[in-house]
Amino acid sequence: MKLKNGEIFSASASFAKLMEKDFPVKNSIALRQLINKLSEPLKVIEDVRQGLVRKHGKEGLKGSGRLEIITPNDPEGRPVSKSFPKFLEELNELMLQEVEVEFEIVKLPLEVDGKPLQLSVNDLVVLEKFIKVE
Repeated sequence: MKLKNGEIFSASASFAKLMEKDFPVKNSIALRQLINKLSEPLKVIEDVRQGLVRKHGKEGLKGSGRLEIITPNDPEGRPVSKSFPKFLEELNELMLQEVEVEFEIVKLPLEVDGKPLQLSVNDLVVLEKFIKVE
């Protein structure tokens, strides 16, 4: 299946939440296999993203050694980084690139241990290409 890098990147946090849940062994194995298949492209995406931060970022708090790019919604009200538009352009280009990943959609039960499976709407949206709840 062709996936955009952004779909893989966005789903990673939601997969982390799923991994905290106790599913039957069959579902857990299928979920782990899917995550393993996505881990390689996710590592490439993260490496490139970090490279963009190094390329466009400036040192954050003095002496912290941490690079940052100040966005328009900075909680401290600092001026936006001059390189932010270029960073955003390159990040969008990265996230829109497609990669071919062969995987099977993971079927998850509606209930686990007699309790309904609970996922946020946001998690369901980013995971819709990867899982099916039945």
